[in-house]
Amino acid sequence: MYFIENFKGFSTSEIDLFQPLTVLIGANGSGKSNLIEAIELLGFLAQGGLLYEVTDINKEGKQEIRGGLQNCPRYGHSFFTLGVSSKIIFQEKEYSFTYRLSIAKEPLRIIDESLYLNDTLYFEVVPKKSDIHHIKIRYHNFSNLEKSYKSSTESSATQSFLSQYKNLAVKNRKFKESSEIISLIIKHLQNSFTFDPNPKLMRAYERIGNMILAKNGSNLSAVLYGLSQGTQEQQQSLKRILNWIQQVPNECYEDFQFVTVSELNDVLFALREVETHRLSDARLLSDGTLRCLAILTALETIPEHSRLIVEEFDNGVHPSRVDILLKATQDCIERRKLNVLITTHNPATLNALKSSQLEGVVNCVYQAKEQATTLVPLSELSYYFEFTDHAKLGDLVTRSFLEKYLATNFAEDRKKEALEWLNHL
Repeated sequence: MYFIENFKGFSTSEIDLFQPLTVLIGANGSGKSNLIEAIELLGFLAQGGLLYEVTDINKEGKQEIRGGLQNCPRYGHSFFTLGVSSKIIFQEKEYSFTYRLSIAKEPLRIIDESLYLNDTLYFEVVPKKSDIHHIKIRYHNFSNLEKSYKSSTESSATQSFLSQYKNLAVKNRKFKESSEIISLIIKHLQNSFTFDPNPKLMRAYERIGNMILAKNGSNLSAVLYGLSQGTQEQQQSLKRILNWIQQVPNECYEDFQFVTVSELNDVLFALREVETHRLSDARLLSDGTLRCLAILTALETIPEHSRLIVEEFDNGVHPSRVDILLKATQDCIERRKLNVLITTHNPATLNALKSSQLEGVVNCVYQAKEQATTLVPLSELSYYFEFTDHAKLGDLVTRSFLEKYLATNFAEDRKKEALEWLNHL
């Protein structure tokens, strides 16, 4: 469970990203992108990213957030908090952990950080002994002496202590075991891959050997070529990608082909049409086809048990084809044990969701009375079963039914009227 406090438009919200498929919906400006930025930011800082490496969009920072970190605290607040509660497996045993990180904007610094493993406090900030440059950390040293089970150290206020634990928490009787646990937690937070495919960047030759798909999908040609030249398992992945993409465009493709420039070690992928045997290289394919290819490739190539986040999942895909992309996504989720978060505005996508997938739908809603964004799982609505029995989700969203239902001034009698309306659909 990820939780967010006073981050941009959010007051206090949480979302479970450890279920197979999460579908985030909501009106424009409701905060869907803010949620994704929060998840990305927590992963970046947990693995050792520095606060000053986080910049506004197009400022060439290692991590980019709209408005930069200084504009992340909710209006009227001086700091924000991000955190996660989840589980890891260590030495064949399951452990629950809760990690929290708070960041102030003036001056920009970490002001609070803590980690609990089961009921054991691994470390926490001592606020009264911290300043704008350093934070005082108290950590568990697993001493047998009850009165001195905590040691202390100083850490930079611009980098998470979680990422520095191995170097700073050295007065520890269980140092090796604790360090391995910390590494597992960091890896757990790193296993989120946010994918924002940009078709315009996929139409150029790419250097052969670049096998990790970029966030924007720019090296799609190199990754597909690597699959074609790889292990039997990787070649099977390419065949599955081809099988799905054959069902998306009007043209029927029979195979992947690759145009290489040996002198430069570059490659550009192409698809061969069935009837004419003509090659359509990446420069000729539609934006929708390229986006689908990139998403399918991401699903097939990220590590198993990872989390994939795709904003505007179905952008550029014809409404009659979105169910194909959903089926491919579900296949990869089940086969590769992935957790996938997608955002969408598309009624066709929402109408194509199976009843089991509806349980993963979360509505991002701005509450005018509280002047804050909140996350509302569809399954927690009072009349959830009545809604889904009488109308498809896409139709409800198109008619602004959910938006009106979730309004704070939507009285009970109006809800009854809405249910009567549903009964007549």
